Amino acid sequence: MPMTISEKILAKTSNNEKTEAGEIVIATIDVAITHDITRPLSVE
Repeated sequence: MPMTISEKILAKTSNNEKTEAGEIVIATIDVAITHDITRPLSVE
């Protein structure tokens, strides 16, 4: 089955050839968006 766009992005940023739903990957983060209230908790 072909990969979805999300799977392709996660595969590329985690240096994997393929990813699939339910898999845990370690990927680099380019941009992170948070809400004003939850940002301090997320950064810690």
